[in-house]
Amino acid sequence: MDKRAVVANFIELKDTAADVFWSMYEEYEQTRLQMGRNAMEFLHIYTLTYMDMDDEETDEIMKQMIGSRKANHKLIDKYYKKVRTQSGARAAAQFYQLEYYFLNLARITIMNYMPFFGEEESPTSLLILEP
Repeated sequence: MDKRAVVANFIELKDTAADVFWSMYEEYEQTRLQMGRNAMEFLHIYTLTYMDMDDEETDEIMKQMIGSRKANHKLIDKYYKKVRTQSGARAAAQFYQLEYYFLNLARITIMNYMPFFGEEESPTSLLILEP
């Protein structure tokens, strides 16, 4: 199932709000996808060079990772407000929950394959423990 179908199935929209919501969502997705491509570029560089990074290079990649995280949160918050204004608080809350679910799922997946600083291999053997 593609993401749009999951969103359509999860978010409760009144018929009059649906067109406005999907227009906003497409705008949101375009921005999110571009941000994701940018993040993947520096993560790719990281995976190729992390063993040889000096302190300055390490600090620079960390600044990029922190900036990417902040930008993602800011984008979701911005569109929560837009969706709330146009489609109501319930649809906005559902948007917010679902987007953070997708974001966290993507982060866990990436972190599961991304090597930690100082490790020679990625932590694919790490277990995700349930509470």
